[in-house]
Amino acid sequence: MWKHLYNPNTLPPHLKEAVQECRDNPASHACFRFGKAFTKDGDVAADERVAYSIFSTLCDKHENARACDELSAVIRHTEEGLKQRRQAFKSAMFRFFSSDAARQNAKRSCELGYDRGCLHLALHKKTGGEEAEAAIARAATLARDACEGGDPRHCLVLADALRMGAAA
Repeated sequence: MWKHLYNPNTLPPHLKEAVQECRDNPASHACFRFGKAFTKDGDVAADERVAYSIFSTLCDKHENARACDELSAVIRHTEEGLKQRRQAFKSAMFRFFSSDAARQNAKRSCELGYDRGCLHLALHKKTGGEEAEAAIARAATLARDACEGGDPRHCLVLADALRMGAAA
């Protein structure tokens, strides 16, 4: 899977294990870790093509909410995204960059139950009014349960949602 996009001989051992686990179970967290390795924050050379391919497969075929959210981020940070932002900045019609594909993936991530995806949807330029409020409320609801369960990452999302206006 995705072998045509990377050289397996150059992968660190922990990613080789993730690739094997991913082959055995394409919906596993190992596939997400493998995709994350190719993002700008990853532990191998950033390659948006690989990250995009992995996250779009996980999002579309396996309804992995975190992958949908990461896909949104990859789209925003790709070279093509930078070109679009430059054009949008120069255009009199657009003051800020807005990508429909990034918004759609953030929305999908939220619908699949990923709290951070809901926040990203609420922050998107084209999301406003009641839809943004609903996304913030959903983020708070999703994050609250995980936070109370002891996961500090979700406590941060909850704090952001509360700061953005979610009901305590």
